[in-house]
Amino acid sequence: MSLSVAQNLISHLAESGCEIGHASKRDIAWVEKLSIPVDFKRLLQWHWPLGACQIGPITLGPISDISRFPWIDEILECGLLPLGFGPSGDWFVCDLTTTDCNVGFINHERYGGGNDARIHYQAAYRSLESYLHSVDLGRFVPGDFYDARDYHRFLSEESSKRFSPPIQDE
Repeated sequence: MSLSVAQNLISHLAESGCEIGHASKRDIAWVEKLSIPVDFKRLLQWHWPLGACQIGPITLGPISDISRFPWIDEILECGLLPLGFGPSGDWFVCDLTTTDCNVGFINHERYGGGNDARIHYQAAYRSLESYLHSVDLGRFVPGDFYDARDYHRFLSEESSKRFSPPIQDE
C-alpha cells in the first residue's frame, strides 16, 4: 500500500462535507492491534473518513463503525477487514491475506456470521489505491458482489477472445 497515494486520493475524491482525519484514541489503539501493513494502519488511523463518506459507489465507514461491525471478529479471522458498504448493502472489505490488500465485497445476503466469510467474498480490485484510482478516472467500478463477479467474468472473456472485424473499404 502506498500511504501517500491512498490518502491523497481519499482526500481528493471524498464528497464535500466528508471530514478526513485522525481517529479517536480508542480507534487508533484498535487499528494498531490489527495484523495489517503499517502504511494501511496509518491510513486508517490518520487519513480516514471520520464519518460515513461516499467515494464512487462505496460508502467508507469511520473506524468507530468498522470496529463495531457485525461479526467483526469472525470476518477478521477470515483475513478480511470491512471498510464500508456498496449501494446494495454488500460489505466492502480488504483482503488482508493478499500482498496488495485486495478489496472486494462480502455478499450480505449469503453471509450470516461464522467463519465462512471468505466463501462469500468476491475480489474487485488489486488494492484500495486501484479502486480509488478507477473512481478518479471516472471508470466503471463494481458496487457489489455480483457486479464484481460479472465484471471480472466479462474482462476474462474479453481478454481471451480475439476480435478481428472485417475492415470496410469505402
